[in-house]
Amino acid sequence: PEHIRLSQQETGCLQFSVTQDVAVPTRYHVYERFMDRGSFIAHQNRIKGTDWERAARNVSRHYKIYGAD
Repeated sequence: PEHIRLSQQETGCLQFSVTQDVAVPTRYHVYERFMDRGSFIAHQNRIKGTDWERAARNVSRHYKIYGAD
């Protein structure tokens, strides 16, 4: 919850949500929208060294980036 709250308050964050998969309860879907690439990079930099980053270090990620400048 803290990571979600902080992410949603970031400059340039348009949407940030985490939902649990219905079929696979150990899987979570993270949806994030930022105004531009700079805002997304700032978000990635903010999480370095946080509890979230340590907890999710080995999690498989699949990004789709649309409309990036």
